[in-house]
Amino acid sequence: MLLLAMPTMPQNFMAAPHEFVSVLPMDPAHVVAGRPAVVEVHLRVANGMHVNSHTPSEDYLIPTTITPAAAAGVQWGAVEYPAGEMRNFAFSATEKFSVYTGDVTLRLRVTARAGEHATTATLRYQACDNRACYPPKNLPVQLMIVAK
Repeated sequence: MLLLAMPTMPQNFMAAPHEFVSVLPMDPAHVVAGRPAVVEVHLRVANGMHVNSHTPSEDYLIPTTITPAAAAGVQWGAVEYPAGEMRNFAFSATEKFSVYTGDVTLRLRVTARAGEHATTATLRYQACDNRACYPPKNLPVQLMIVAK
């Protein structure tokens, strides 16, 4: 008889069967060279799902973050995250959590030298439904900045 040992995970932490967050298609961001500007990244959280906000209500929760990669000719500033929506769920009817659902817009501050700049950012999030949270994901985001 062959027995296989499988590592155990908490019941509320399951493998995600598919992506629960998508980045909506983006046109190149046209900015004025040398001047501060904003690049918006639009996300869609799948119906019935939520992700922790950038400022989750508990220390043990994983915040949603976006981290732009360093790129020649591009200087990144602070990211503006929307406020989370305070909601409670079946797994904790009395406690409210700061989450994002549906469409979410993240605003990245940027100053770019003249030219076209293809770069990336990494979106980190943890998706949950009303019963379970799934492993955190890192989603690459393609960015194109055209500065004139």
